[in-house]
Amino acid sequence: MTARLLGCLLVLGTAVVAALKPVSGMGEAVVLGVLFAVHIAAFLSGRPPVSAMATGFAAGLLWLGLVVILPPVAATIGPAVVLTAVAVAGTLWLTRRPVAALHSAVAAVLSIVAFAWLLLAHGPAGLVPHDRIPVAQTRIEAADHYLWLLLIGAALSAGVIVYAAVDAKRGRVRGPGPVRLVG
Repeated sequence: MTARLLGCLLVLGTAVVAALKPVSGMGEAVVLGVLFAVHIAAFLSGRPPVSAMATGFAAGLLWLGLVVILPPVAATIGPAVVLTAVAVAGTLWLTRRPVAALHSAVAAVLSIVAFAWLLLAHGPAGLVPHDRIPVAQTRIEAADHYLWLLLIGAALSAGVIVYAAVDAKRGRVRGPGPVRLVG
């Protein structure tokens, strides 16, 4: 239950950061809402181990540390994908559970996206990548790349949801069980 709460708080924190960044229009706001709903559903339907959540968040903190030490924020999601893959490999090695590795990846994606959007929207100009382009324009354009990372995370969250549904159908559900909204 604790890891579910941590996951939902991580989604909520990323959504708050998304609300603080410039949004290009209503379409982007709707897409963000759908992506965040998928992430919430994954944490509510699955049973993430706390260790997986911690490993994913640690990958996000490592990404943040690398950005602070070696600025600016990467204009592509390549380094974020690499750190997410490292978190997945570490979780898989520790737990031997693929679904835990998926939870770790989702936590890494959410934390990296939140840190990137926060730094790009409100961080110092030295952390914003700009190559003969005004910093204000780059703040918006570089943040758009991290929407792709959030989409990858939503696809992984969908995998968690499918795994939880198949696992429940097979009767191998362990732990407190799925969250029921109707009493």
